[in-house]
Amino acid sequence: MLWPLAPRLFGPEEAPAMTLSGLAHSGADVWGGIIGVMVASLTAAVSMVWIVEHTSCTTRNVWQNLRVIPIWLISLLVHYVADNTDSYQAPLGESWQMPFSIMILLGFGVSVAGV
Repeated sequence: MLWPLAPRLFGPEEAPAMTLSGLAHSGADVWGGIIGVMVASLTAAVSMVWIVEHTSCTTRNVWQNLRVIPIWLISLLVHYVADNTDSYQAPLGESWQMPFSIMILLGFGVSVAGV
């Protein structure tokens, strides 16, 4: 819905036509990432439906909240394992940043405690 407004909000380099053109001419790694995200989303949706069928919605909500921490930990691991020395590319993963990483952990604890 906000995609047509992107050039006005974030500058002309975020124009939808340029994004589509970039995707059309991108390599297999970009398309592999897009397909990977789609498969991961489908897997998560199907598994959540399966959990509700066999247990309850409360269990689904607990699993949905617990899913956040492994994703964050994998992002931290990728950052420190990947070769992030190339100055022309954005670093992969997420680095540990004080005090923000502590706030993320505290927010996760509040989220899990609320379930």
